[in-house]
Amino acid sequence: MSKKALVIWIIIALVAQLGLSFGARIVMIDLFENAMGGIYDSPSYGYPNDHENEKHTDGGVDRPYPDTSFWDGSVAEHFEYGDGSLSNPHLITTASELALLAEMVNFGANPYEYNSYDVYYRLEVDIDLKDMPWSPIGCALNTSFDANFDGCGHSIYGLNVSDPSAHLESVGLFGASRGNISNLTVKSGNVLSSNPNASVGAICGASFGQVENCSVIGCNVGYAEVYGPGKSQGSMGGLIGYAEGPVSNCSVIEATVAACGATGGLCGRTRSSVYQSFAYATIFCAQASVAIGGLIGESGDEHAESYSVERCFASAEIEYNATNSTEYFG
Repeated sequence: MSKKALVIWIIIALVAQLGLSFGARIVMIDLFENAMGGIYDSPSYGYPNDHENEKHTDGGVDRPYPDTSFWDGSVAEHFEYGDGSLSNPHLITTASELALLAEMVNFGANPYEYNSYDVYYRLEVDIDLKDMPWSPIGCALNTSFDANFDGCGHSIYGLNVSDPSAHLESVGLFGASRGNISNLTVKSGNVLSSNPNASVGAICGASFGQVENCSVIGCNVGYAEVYGPGKSQGSMGGLIGYAEGPVSNCSVIEATVAACGATGGLCGRTRSSVYQSFAYATIFCAQASVAIGGLIGESGDEHAESYSVERCFASAEIEYNATNSTEYFG
C-alpha cells in the first residue's frame, strides 16, 4: 500500500500542534528558546552502566543502596524505608520495590497505607526493568494509582508493557492514575496494547491527576496491531494517552507512536491544560484514526470549557497509509 510522509515543524503552540481542538485556547508566546527555558536538560540516552555495587552518597554520607537497581522479576515483601507520610515517604530503592508498588495498587492492599491522596513515594535510584514484562501501576480505572510519586530525577530503563489479550484499559509504567506523578524519565522501552480503545502512554496510560517534570526518551508507544480494525476511540501518546489532569514541564524525545484513535507525540487526548512541554516524535498511522497531532491528537470536547496549551511546541514526522482515512491532521 502506498504511504505518505509528512514532516511537521511546529513551534510555540501553533494550531497545527492539535489534530482536533474543541475550543482549546492556544497561546503564542515568546521565541523558541524561551519556550525551551527550564524544560529539558538533555541526559544520556544510553542504558545505565553495570554498577550495582556503587553506593549513593548524600552530603558525604553513604546510603545503603546502589545507584541503579536491575530487576530480576521478583517482588519485594515490603518497603525498606519510610512510612508513606509527606515527611517520611516510602523510599523505592530497588526494582523489586517498584514491582511491589504495582502489586499493592493493583490488588487493592490497604489503600490508606499504600494508595491514597496522602501517601507519598520517592524513587531513590535508577531502575532497569531489563525488558521483562511489566504490569502497569494501576492496571484499571477501578484500581488506579491514587497516591503521590516523586521520581527525584531518576530514570526507568527497559520498560516492556504489552497487552496481547487486549484486556487492559490503560497501559504504561502507570496505567490509570488519579494521583500525582513528577520528576521521572522513561528512557527506553516498548509500551503497546492490542486494545484499539485503550489509553496508552509511556509514563501513564490515563491520568486524572497531575503529571509534571516527566520525560520519555527513545520509546515505542501505541497500538500493537499494525493493520487492525477500523476507526477506534483509543488514545495514544508518547507521554500520556489520555490526560484529564494538568500536564506541565514534560517532554518526549525520539519516540515512535503507533496511531489508533486520537494520537499525539505528547498526549493522545487532553481534557486539561498543557504547559511548557514539547515532543519530538514519529507517528505511524497504518489505519483510520480520529485525530493525529504532533503534540496532541485531540484537545477538549464540544461540551467542555476551554483548556490552555501554553509555551509548547512539537516536531513530528507523521507517516500514514493513504488508503486509510483520518478525520483531523495537525
